[in-house]
Amino acid sequence: MNKKGRFNEERAFGVEIECLVPIRYRYRGDANHNKLADDLLEATGLNFRVGGYHRTYDEWKITGDSSVRSLGSLVRRLIGNVEIVSPPLKGRDGLAEVKRVMDALVSLGAEVNRTCGLHVHHDCNEWKRM
Repeated sequence: MNKKGRFNEERAFGVEIECLVPIRYRYRGDANHNKLADDLLEATGLNFRVGGYHRTYDEWKITGDSSVRSLGSLVRRLIGNVEIVSPPLKGRDGLAEVKRVMDALVSLGAEVNRTCGLHVHHDCNEWKRM
């Protein structure tokens, strides 16, 4: 949002989606994360890569996240902990892309609990140091 409360179509942003996925996607090497990447590609039409951390890519990324844990009744059904990281996005198209990925995750059986989060990073290259 800019000073007038309007969405800034020009400012780049990125998201990190932390969630729990069904056991079929639990991390064992890259094999099951590759299955998740394939299923997300099919559901969204977007490219996903597996692994790597804190690097900017032109595609979505899937990695494990040890801060996400199954609790209580979720332990039996959802034990894959993942973080889905977006590439730099912009404008309403970027928001629509985030929604497509989140809808796809839900359709594949992903859930969240109190250990999960959605982090938004905003580009601030034009800001000056004080």
